[in-house]
Formats: sequence, C-alpha cells, structure tokens
Amino acid sequence: MNLQLQKLFSTLYTPDRVRNSESGASSVQGTVNIRQGIENLLAQYNIKSMFDAGCNDCGWMSKVVDNTKVMYQGGEISPTMVEYVYKTFPNLMVQVHDATTDTFPMVDLLFVRDVAIHLSNTDKKKLWQNWLDSNIPWILITHNKEINPDNKPPTDEFYSNKDLEYSQTLPEAMANWELEPWCFPAPVNRVWEYRPGGRCLALWHRTQIENIF
Repeated sequence: MNLQLQKLFSTLYTPDRVRNSESGASSVQGTVNIRQGIENLLAQYNIKSMFDAGCNDCGWMSKVVDNTKVMYQGGEISPTMVEYVYKTFPNLMVQVHDATTDTFPMVDLLFVRDVAIHLSNTDKKKLWQNWLDSNIPWILITHNKEINPDNKPPTDEFYSNKDLEYSQTLPEAMANWELEPWCFPAPVNRVWEYRPGGRCLALWHRTQIENIF
C-alpha cells in the first residue's frame, strides 16, 4: 500500500463527496452506453471473472454484475468508500486495495476506469507492471485517443501524456497509451465512452504488453 496515495484519495474519495451514482459521467444514468459496451465485451471474450481496480461506490458497476453474472471483485484505496459498498451492495466482494502495489486476485480481466489518469507516470507504470505480475490475461483501461500530437500543438498539455505531481487537489493526467512514453500497440477492442475517436475503455491482452517494460 502506498500510504501517500491512500491518504490523498481517502480524503478526496468519500461517499459524501463523490456521490457518483447520483449524477455525472460515473452515475447509473451517465454510464448507459459504456455498460452495454462492457457487457457485450465480456460476452465476446468469454470473460467470467473480473477485478475492478478503483471500484469507487460500485453504483453503476453493480448493474453490469447483475446483468452478466460475472464473478466480480472490487478494490478501492479509500477505506470509507469500501465501507459504503459493504453497506449498500452487500452482495459485492470489495476490499481496500492499492492498484499500484497490492496483489491482484487471479481473474480473467482487470478493469481500470479512470484510476490511472490520477497517477503520476511512475505510478502508472507500477499499475501496469502489477497487472503483468498478476498473470491476469486481459486489462480494460481508460484510454484517450483525443491526445493526439498530430492534431494539436505538442505544447498543449491536454494533448500530451503529461506527468503530474500529487497535491491536495485531485490530480489528473489523461493517457493515450499508444503514444510516448508508453508506445503500446493498438488495443484489440474498445468501448467508446462518448463518441468514436475520443475517450474509451481499451482492451489489451498481456501478450501485447509483457515485452515492453
């Protein structure tokens, strides 16, 4: 457990501050399209079990679990958020977990929505290495194709894979994993969040990544 990260995100991610299930892009209503895309993807690749790294309040993900009957485990670095999930969704298995340091259970898919965008490049790399060390075959992770230096000036921070420093506010640095410093191959599939060519959940198999680090 990275205690610096736990202290930061335990302050920023509490049930009374986040309220993801009520409104916004991570609400039940705001995730209609991606929930359908995820459900289709789970069926297409015969994924029977998953670990949700940074599961937050599990509001919208609980709908995916109900619809697919996938064997679900969740991890969240904020203990108060885990306590909230215990009370709200007693059927879901969740634990206090740091995706950059703690061992992942053996499942078919590691699911990482948004977590990596709040990490420094050093901790982003730790998350990827932690996945590779786990032998989980698939990862579905937030990927932003709008970060494209061919279309925007490289000095524009949003259109580059910028690094970040941790502070008392929520840090954010979007990632296009196909660009430097990552240079990953194209994912095998995507679930577009808003529109094609923008932000998505991208699916990679470990055989595509394991020789890069």
